Amino acid sequence: MGINGYRTNIHRHCRKIAMKTKRLYENELTAFVKLVQLAIESYTQYPPYAQEHVDSTVRHLEHERSEAINGPGKYRNLRSLDQRVDDILIYFNEGAGTTVDYFWKKKVCHTKGKTF
Repeated sequence: MGINGYRTNIHRHCRKIAMKTKRLYENELTAFVKLVQLAIESYTQYPPYAQEHVDSTVRHLEHERSEAINGPGKYRNLRSLDQRVDDILIYFNEGAGTTVDYFWKKKVCHTKGKTF
C-alpha cells in the first residue's frame, strides 16, 4: 500500500461506498419501475380525462421509465430518481377520483403498507 498507485484504505473505502450506492440505486430503480407500471395501469384502467390525454400521460411515464433505466449516466443517481418519483406522484397526491383511489389501493396491496 502506498502513494505510488497501490490501493490504499481510502480507495477501498470509496469503492465500498460506490458499490453500496449502486446497489441502493438499483433497488430504488426497481421500485420506480413498479411505481411507473402502477401509474400506467391506474391511468388506463380508470382514465381521469380524455383518452388522448391519457395516451400522452402514458407515453410520458414510459419515457421517464426509459430515461431512468437507459438515460445519460449523470442523471442515473438517487437525486434524479427521487425527482422523477415526486413528479409522478404529484397527480396521485393532489388528485381525487377512481384513478387516484385505485393507485393507492393497489400500491398498499403490492407493498404491504411500505412505500415504494
